[in-house]
Amino acid sequence: SLGVAAWFASGTTGQQLEISTVTSMPVWGTPPAVRAARNTSLGISSGTTVVNWNGEELDTDGMFSTVTDSSRITFMTQGIYLVGAELRLQGNVVGGVEILHNGTTLIAQSQAGNGNPQTYTAMTLLRASSGDYIIVRAFSGAASTIETGSHAWAIRQMFNP
Repeated sequence: SLGVAAWFASGTTGQQLEISTVTSMPVWGTPPAVRAARNTSLGISSGTTVVNWNGEELDTDGMFSTVTDSSRITFMTQGIYLVGAELRLQGNVVGGVEILHNGTTLIAQSQAGNGNPQTYTAMTLLRASSGDYIIVRAFSGAASTIETGSHAWAIRQMFNP
């Protein structure tokens, strides 16, 4: 021991200790988090294509629906989120992934040269208000296929904005 006091708190699975915005007291809670997926491949043309997700692997706050606006992850709880996307493109093409806030503002991207297949990952921190959303776009220099196992995700960070 270095003589430094340390305190570690652990709740039940998936919980974190937060400060209540109502009482200003510590409370255990499950952070808003989501992970949407492509469970089937998706053919895309040259240029940019908004990705519609057809699977949900995690959603603790009602942030995603495979029925309504399946291209969006919508933030129900205000906060600072780590957002990301990973796309795997088939075909020897130049391509990449873009994440857009509210459908218009580019907040993260990744691109690379030829490869077969290529995996593109982009992520960033985003201060989101309730009702804000992100979409993911694939871009490709030629017709390609988004493979199964591609994902988009968001998780609110442990600190309040």
